[in-house]
Amino acid sequence: MENKDIEEAQKFLLLRIEAEISAERNIEGYMMETARRIVAISKKYDIPPRLFRFSVNDNLRREVENAIRELREKIDYATETLAVYDREEDRDAILEWLGSERYGKTFRERLAIYADRYKMEIEAAIAAGLFLGKPASDMLGAIESNLKAPYNNPDIRASFRHGLTAARIRTQGVSYGTGHSNSARNLITTLSRNEIAGAWMWWYGERAMRSGATGFYSFRGSGYPCGLCDSMVGWHPISEYQGHYHLNCRCFFVFV
Repeated sequence: MENKDIEEAQKFLLLRIEAEISAERNIEGYMMETARRIVAISKKYDIPPRLFRFSVNDNLRREVENAIRELREKIDYATETLAVYDREEDRDAILEWLGSERYGKTFRERLAIYADRYKMEIEAAIAAGLFLGKPASDMLGAIESNLKAPYNNPDIRASFRHGLTAARIRTQGVSYGTGHSNSARNLITTLSRNEIAGAWMWWYGERAMRSGATGFYSFRGSGYPCGLCDSMVGWHPISEYQGHYHLNCRCFFVFV
């Protein structure tokens, strides 16, 4: 193992992280574009605040569903594009891995669930904003400021005191609780980043095995405390290769 092998492995890791971060930024932008669109759609229908739901008007419901569908398509495209990233010769194999089922669901199935949760967050924010007499710009500002934690939206919190939005957020089996990961933004960006990282690391291992690698060295790529990553430092037979060890893993590998 030479220094250039370590440098190449570190470079690969940095490119993968860059792809993940790019996906996260893109997704946040797509989510706010969708919120702007849905707020504008909702304002057209002049529904009384206490009665406001996307489901009370079929045309409203269809327009919102179309906006959410297009959001899913944009996130799907961004995730696929950054999962492949300059490895077009193996595009089909990478996309096949990306589309496979893991822990009972595919990427797209999970994305559909999380996008529906985002729809419910937006519905609650709009209902609260309408009840409080807020203009569209204020509603959007509150959504954007609290994208990572929708329960912190001051409009929604104010509406709770009037029994307006708390119940609807928890309908259809969705319950937010207080955990950081329970916002749609966090769920979707985590999903996309983990799929991109997995696709990169799967391809990395497949390429090494095709080249005849029989083992690999695992190195820590950050100083963040992690017992799992610490335990994996050193040489391993190729049969133990599993890609990144966990979400946001910074370990890098040199195949031999």
